[in-house]
Amino acid sequence: MQEHITFHDKILALLYQYRYLNSDMKFGAPFEITQDGIGSILGISRSHASIIISKMEDDGEVISGSSTIRDSNRPNKRRVYHLTECGKRRYLERYKDLQSKGLDLDETIVLNEMSEDDFQKLTQYQSDMVGCFCLLEQKVTRDTFPQDIPYVHFRPTGAAYIKDDVKTRVLKHGTPENMRRWHSKAADWCIDHENGISERLFHLDHAFRDREAIKLIKSRKYQIMDDPSSRLGDVLFDLSSRNEDLELMEIAARILICTMDYDKATRIIMMIADEDDSLGGLLFSELLLRQHRFDDAWFLISSYNDGGPESEMISGICLLWYGNAKEAKDRFEKARVGLITEHCIFKMDLLMVYEAFANMMIGDNESAKMMIDMATALSRNEKRRADLTALAGRLFPFMDSEDCVLLESIDIGDV
Repeated sequence: MQEHITFHDKILALLYQYRYLNSDMKFGAPFEITQDGIGSILGISRSHASIIISKMEDDGEVISGSSTIRDSNRPNKRRVYHLTECGKRRYLERYKDLQSKGLDLDETIVLNEMSEDDFQKLTQYQSDMVGCFCLLEQKVTRDTFPQDIPYVHFRPTGAAYIKDDVKTRVLKHGTPENMRRWHSKAADWCIDHENGISERLFHLDHAFRDREAIKLIKSRKYQIMDDPSSRLGDVLFDLSSRNEDLELMEIAARILICTMDYDKATRIIMMIADEDDSLGGLLFSELLLRQHRFDDAWFLISSYNDGGPESEMISGICLLWYGNAKEAKDRFEKARVGLITEHCIFKMDLLMVYEAFANMMIGDNESAKMMIDMATALSRNEKRRADLTALAGRLFPFMDSEDCVLLESIDIGDV
C-alpha cells in the first residue's frame, strides 16, 4: 500500500511549529492551535479535527490547555493544544520516515510561520496564490479561498490573515516576472469577486494588461472621474505613458488635475496637445483654474472657447472671479443647456454650485438655494454630496437675513 500524509501527520506538523509555546499559557494563544484553527488550516470540519485530536490525547501525543486567543474580540478562553515530548518525538520520526519515501511534511507549515526556505519549497501555483493574496486589499474569506492552499491562517471571523511582515518578505523576494503574474491573478480575483474598480485597475496596470484596463476605464469613465484618487491618477498616468490613446489621456489628465498632481497632469496635457490642440488648451485652462491662476486661465480659454459646455463653464468661473456675476450667470446657463442637450450630467453638480454663487452675487438667494439643492441631488459622489449639504448649511442659514454668507468668503478655485 502506497504511503501518504495523513491528517494525523499534518496536525503533528502544525503543532510542532508552535513547540516553543508554553503549554501553561493562559493569554494570547494563536488561533491555529484551537480545534477550529486546526480544522480551517487542514480544510476539515471542527468535528473531524476533534476526533483526531482526542485520539492523539489518548496516545499521549498532545496535551490541552485553556487560553484567550490572540487577535480575537472574544475575552473568554478556549481550549488549545500542544505537543507533548512524546508528540515531538513522534513528529520527528514520522518526518524522517516520510522524507525517505519522497514525502515532505513541511508543506503543512502555516504561512505566517514560514521561513524563506519554506517558501521556496512551494509549487509555482502555491507561491502564485500566496503572492496574489499578499497583494490584495479586499478581505478574503475561507469560503472563497482555494481549498488546495491549506496553510493560510484564518481568523475566527473566517477572514484570511497574513501578517504584514510576511507580506513584505514575500513581495520583497518576488521577481519582476513573479510580481507581474501575481498582479494578474489579483486582477482576476477582483473581477471574479467584484472588488472595487480602483483596485482592479491597479492590478491590471501592474500586470501590463493594458487592453483590458483601457476598455474598463472607457466603459466607466464618468464613474472614475466622479471619484478620483491619487492611486487612480498614477494608474492612468502609467497607462497613458504606454499607450497613445487620446480618450485615455483625457481621462488621465482630468483625474490628475482633481488630485492636484499638476506635474503629471501637465505632462499628459502636453501629449494631448500634440494630438488635439483645442482639447489640450481646454484642459490646460482647467489646470490653471485649479491652481488659482485666473488671469492665465481667462487668457487661454478666450483663445480656445469653442462654445461647448466645458469652455463656457471655465469662462464663467473666471468672470465670477472678476466680479462679473451677470455675464458669468449667462455662461453657466449656456453650459447647463449644453450638458442637457448632450444628455450628460457629468460636472452638472459643480456647474450648479458656480451658478448658485452667481445668483448670490446678483442678490437672487432663492435661486441660489434651489441650485445648491439640485446640485446635491444630482451629485453621484458621496463625499461631494456631503460637502454640498454642508455648504448649503453655511451659505443659507438665514435666507432673509443680511448675515447670509457672501461670495467673497468662498474660495472659488477650491469648490
